[in-house]
Amino acid sequence: MPNTTITLRHFSLLLLALTTLAPMTANAQALYDGVLFSRGNKADAYPSHFQEGSLQRIYFCGTSSLSPAGKNIDGIFRISKSGSLLPVGGWSSSPTEVLNHSTIAWATHHVCDPTVVRGNFEYGGTTYQYALYFTADDGSTAVGVNGAIGLALSNDGLSWVALTSPIVLPANGFNGSYGAGAQGVAAVTYTYPPTWAMVYQDTSLGYKLYLRSSVDGISWPGSPLDSHITDTLPGASAPDIAYNAHDCKWYVSVNTFTATEGIVTILKANNPNDLDGPWSVIGSFGLASTGQVSNHNPGLARDAAGNLLVDASGFGYVFLSVGPAAAPGSPFPDWRKIDLAQGRFPAGTFGLCPR
Repeated sequence: MPNTTITLRHFSLLLLALTTLAPMTANAQALYDGVLFSRGNKADAYPSHFQEGSLQRIYFCGTSSLSPAGKNIDGIFRISKSGSLLPVGGWSSSPTEVLNHSTIAWATHHVCDPTVVRGNFEYGGTTYQYALYFTADDGSTAVGVNGAIGLALSNDGLSWVALTSPIVLPANGFNGSYGAGAQGVAAVTYTYPPTWAMVYQDTSLGYKLYLRSSVDGISWPGSPLDSHITDTLPGASAPDIAYNAHDCKWYVSVNTFTATEGIVTILKANNPNDLDGPWSVIGSFGLASTGQVSNHNPGLARDAAGNLLVDASGFGYVFLSVGPAAAPGSPFPDWRKIDLAQGRFPAGTFGLCPR
């Protein structure tokens, strides 16, 4: 086995899985479409999607061009395609690396866990169209611990201006655990003007998923709140969120690990416009549906407004990371080979709903 380092994402998955194992079976309502992007023996994970007109874009975490031989340092890449999400093929075969630690003042190793959203973001006297949230560490201790959430801004989705310091730190300070990160960010489109919501991990507070809100998408003040996602699904991590404008409910995608497999699960809020639970499971993707032992690090499909992308058949889309296990009998991924895949889940009907 090559000498590989552990990224923030890897550390988080292992830590949370060892802390609490949550069994889950595949759900017949979830439809697996297949692998959409593979680079052979490379690890490409944590997809973040949005659609603009007929253009589809996915940002994901992969092995950076800065990685020395025999080691893995993460950077963020982009692929795109024109047309609909079905069939799954047609994505650009050569991803573009758009962000790594070389252009981020406070990050020294891994830059991973992207969430990309569209809006109006004012910073340094300039208005930007796109925001990219990521997780990184400052290299003050072992790689994979003491993480924080950073932000970069762009007007073309390719050239990014990173803020000079993290926007979210662990609430109780760095303590040698994972830290703050693995965030999902989405527009709260039922407010005017729209605001922003974040669900993320903060191991300084415990092994749950927490909520923050922001008026401008840049400053995230106040104390984090419990999302109560782990009340429904203990051990859930790697969250992404999106609001469904057709049923006025929030959706979240997460991963959990049993003793034998990694599973991506979709949950829906029970109440309209309510992001802090309670939640219900509506579908999952495990070995029975994908044919792979390790299914993890999902991201939901969003439209140009930032809402959950729902097709004419009433299905939402989720992108997931799939691959073999690190070792026989293990549920954890082999970080030398991870592909990006796509699935669908029922997401309500078209029409009006209570506000």
